[in-house]
Amino acid sequence: MLGELGDVISNTKVMDVCIGIRYTYALVKINGEYSLGLAFTPLEDLTLHEEVPNELNIEKLPEYLSSLSMTLRVIGIALLNALSQYLISKYEKKYLHSYKYLTDTDICSLLRLDNKDRVVVVGYIGPIVNKLKGKVKYLYVLERSLSRRYDALPDILAPRVLSNADIVIITGSSLINDTLDHILNLSKNARLKVIVGATAQVLPEALFKHSDLDIIASFRISKDEGIREVMRLVRLGAGTREIYRFGVKYVVSRR
Repeated sequence: MLGELGDVISNTKVMDVCIGIRYTYALVKINGEYSLGLAFTPLEDLTLHEEVPNELNIEKLPEYLSSLSMTLRVIGIALLNALSQYLISKYEKKYLHSYKYLTDTDICSLLRLDNKDRVVVVGYIGPIVNKLKGKVKYLYVLERSLSRRYDALPDILAPRVLSNADIVIITGSSLINDTLDHILNLSKNARLKVIVGATAQVLPEALFKHSDLDIIASFRISKDEGIREVMRLVRLGAGTREIYRFGVKYVVSRR
């Protein structure tokens, strides 16, 4: 996945990183321009007594992404997203010309739902779950965290529901906890496989090349004031709804 980003890493400096209670951000400077990447903070997986480096080096990004430390992994994904968003913003035609790219679009409107569909949402994504209720035959929601599970099923039941799913919608945090490949493997029969959320800011080309995902739905942070406001909100523990006010939602799909 890092092959597509190799050219910019040598010109990148890590300026700031913050692990908030809901999101983590990484601010980088690339060729004099700032770019901010986000990642969901998996509080239940973080070790309280874990040591973290005094200084983060972008050259060590492969180490962070493959680390057994969840703290380093979440930082790594945020850094990866910051690099990815820089490339998308700077070279949109180069990196998105092969795909269908839409902004300010409701992902649910692109799913071509049928009242006979079996839909599985991996990760309790409230706005999406609420829009799908009553529109499909079966709607299963899987959630790992007890604090966010509500009326969802525990994710250990994934093998029982994913194999029969027509549409699978996956939280971007699956990139952090290394479950994306497992989920996709269980979802081979699904006609649509979608990854959503701020954590899915990864360069679309990289995700499509290394998986059989069909759609990516994420968020591009506005420059300058948008970056400053999102950093402030992450430090305050804000959630998706507040953060998404300072940017543009986008959807990228295979043509």
